[in-house]
Amino acid sequence: MQGPCLFGQKAADEILERLEGYLNDGGIKRVAVWGRGRVGKTTLVRNLEQVVRDLFSYGILEYCHRG
Repeated sequence: MQGPCLFGQKAADEILERLEGYLNDGGIKRVAVWGRGRVGKTTLVRNLEQVVRDLFSYGILEYCHRG
């Protein structure tokens, strides 16, 4: 599921680039994103999924929400 586009949001672009680099080097297999509610964690992860989907022959994206 695609989330809202983060294009042009400098901080989000920098985070996505950093995460993509970690995943590209082959040493990182899992990323956890946590923080306060309503700050864009799900949007960030959905955009990351779009960026790295071709790196993996499988894809498991798990969303865990704690209330």
